[in-house]
Order: sequence, then structure tokens, then C-alpha cells
Amino acid sequence: MKTSIPMLLITISLLIAPFAGAAEESLSLRNALPETKAEPLAWGRDPFVPEVRVAGPSTAPQQELRLKAVFYNETRPSAIINEHIVYKGSHIGGQKIVDIGRTHVILLGENGSIRLELTEVPELKK
Repeated sequence: MKTSIPMLLITISLLIAPFAGAAEESLSLRNALPETKAEPLAWGRDPFVPEVRVAGPSTAPQQELRLKAVFYNETRPSAIINEHIVYKGSHIGGQKIVDIGRTHVILLGENGSIRLELTEVPELKK
């Protein structure tokens, strides 16, 4: 039984023809997406950037100032006083930061200067 190629192609096309229309129809049927009027989501704080709050002048009654940490470098030393990060020139509790050393911070206010020392410095205990 010898068949020619054109005859074979006609036979295949007749077998596939009923399914070809269904495939085209299913691909062209699309439902529209529902319209939403939702507010765009606001991004929160970047978790990879540390939260820095610089203390400003306070009109609150005088509070106890505690030096918790000093981050000393030659260009811009900083310190943590009462959960606030402060720099030279910052204000906290009505006092102005005038100097930050390796283990201390000096503040200047209406009643004169105050020197805050770190309570525990492991390097100095040796």
C-alpha cells in the first residue's frame, strides 16, 4: 500500500480539523479583570536602614540623663543618651552636646556643664 504525501496531508488535516476550531476558540475567550479601587499600599520603614532620631530641645522638666554608648571616630562621633542618638551640637533635655570623647559626653546648659561618663567600659577594666 503506497500512499502519496499529499494524500497523507489531506488525511491528517481532516482528522485535526474538528479540534482546530475548538483550540482557537478557547484561546480567544478572555474574561475581563474586575476593576478595583483599592488604595495603593504604602511602604513602611526600610528594615535595613537603622532608625535614627536626633533629640531636639525639650521643654519638659529636667530628666536624668544616662550615657548608654559612645560611637567614637575622628570625623563625627556620636553617642546614645536616654535612647536617643546625639551628635556634637545636638540638644537633649535642654542641654547642648559640646564634646564627645571616647568614654564621655560633655553637655552645656543653663546651669553650667555636665560630664556624662560610661558606667562600664570593658577595655578600661584590664
